[in-house]
Amino acid sequence: MIKVSVHTALLLYMALFLFFYLLTWLISHLKTRSKKIITPYLTLTTCSFCNAPYLANLEKKVHKCPSCNCFNKKM
Repeated sequence: MIKVSVHTALLLYMALFLFFYLLTWLISHLKTRSKKIITPYLTLTTCSFCNAPYLANLEKKVHKCPSCNCFNKKM
């Protein structure tokens, strides 16, 4: 039989409890996090003809709407 002191048993119990608690938190965090689209050069604009929202490039002065194929100027 293995002899374990009270302090060692308490330390092992707390370490295992914290390990499993952090493991369940990590798994739930990875399941529930949303995937973010990082678009530093795109902005959400609306078409001046059909009012459809779309992502437009910030560097271009003229954008083409993907739904009605009309050209829109950057304001």
